[in-house]
Amino acid sequence: MWKKPWGYREGATIAAGLLLTGILLQGSVGKIDWELLSWPVNIILLLVYIIVLAMVSGLSGRIYLFRWLGSYAAAVTSLAAVVVMTVIMGLIRQTGPQTVSGVAPWLGFSQMLSAWPFALLFTWLITVLGLTAFRHLYPFRWRNIPFLLNHLGLWLALGGALWGAPDRKSVKLIAYLRQPEYTAVDETGRLYPLPFTVTLEKFQVEYYDRMQRVPKKFRSELILQNKECRLYTAIEVNEPVDFGGYSIYQDNYDREKGLYSVLLLVRDPWLGIVYTGILMMIIG
Repeated sequence: MWKKPWGYREGATIAAGLLLTGILLQGSVGKIDWELLSWPVNIILLLVYIIVLAMVSGLSGRIYLFRWLGSYAAAVTSLAAVVVMTVIMGLIRQTGPQTVSGVAPWLGFSQMLSAWPFALLFTWLITVLGLTAFRHLYPFRWRNIPFLLNHLGLWLALGGALWGAPDRKSVKLIAYLRQPEYTAVDETGRLYPLPFTVTLEKFQVEYYDRMQRVPKKFRSELILQNKECRLYTAIEVNEPVDFGGYSIYQDNYDREKGLYSVLLLVRDPWLGIVYTGILMMIIG
């Protein structure tokens, strides 16, 4: 091992090292607090990261490690490591910020998107993608355009998801009939003021079986208002509406009397970058 040329064994060893480092960080400092990296900190870190990535690409001719990071073996092993972590995330129930006993929470696997092992392996993957794209970017050749669109598109989609995580916000709001609400609650239970008011004008439920109260669909008619405009709209499950920088989803409702509707409000200012990356991959 570690005899040139490096291959899959060296890549698997690097993945194992990053996994172990992440577990040690998870056990010593706890999960990643993404709010500490929110705007403008994440932009500054992103600019520094791109500069370092360009420097590493420029030194790849002199330093073998940097050159290997743009290789096929590095791409396969980094992708395989992230896929394995994603499968684990699907198999283990993802919990909220409350303390849960057991091995999985201690490793961070029950809150995977805030876990150090996943973040380190994910960063390794987008670093390999970035270096691979840089290697084909200079000197520029027209025949490399499809390759660049695919790899830079994937880099934008994954990088936008990672660097945009600190600015992504998901809160819930309980809207009572004809009572304007402007405060939601985040996953930690803290109050979160909204830049607009939400008023539940009407709520409707259709049942498969009214006796057993099995819901077929439920619908909220809302008035959304800020300083610029007033919108009367309706939402159902999987049919959200966008307003004031938020996507508003129908989440739940008062199953006893139907007096209130539970709404999920999601703000993701980096979503456009993710969609741009996906569009580049489709074109490529």
